[in-house]
Amino acid sequence: MKPENILMVSPDSDVDVKIGDFGFAKYAETETSLLTQCGTPTYVAPEIIRGVPYGTKVDMWSLGVIMFVLLGGYPPFYDQDKLKMLKLVKNGTFDFDETYWSGVSMHARDSISMLLNVDPYERITAGEALDSTWMQNS
Repeated sequence: MKPENILMVSPDSDVDVKIGDFGFAKYAETETSLLTQCGTPTYVAPEIIRGVPYGTKVDMWSLGVIMFVLLGGYPPFYDQDKLKMLKLVKNGTFDFDETYWSGVSMHARDSISMLLNVDPYERITAGEALDSTWMQNS
């Protein structure tokens, strides 16, 4: 997932969205059943970069990157050198620069951090993200 694939249903509502571009979509039978190397480098999960079997948690990683970009205004993992950027992703190296994040709640930051956990088994699920304090209080 990436922001370009999130489509607004109507210019009158920012609640109704659709997700497009399912070119690499597959059914994940387990959390380690997929092997396709795909995704936009800025949004791709570490397990895809490492070339290990993965599942639906890669989409939760991408959601974390999207949330980071929407709330912070810049991507969490960026370098002009693509290899260096991929290393940042693999290591989960990012920070909340106070210049941009001072007005963003700790609950929002916590949710993003839980989505950007490099260990897919520790990364939160969609249900857990919806149950987070930030989402419940919003």
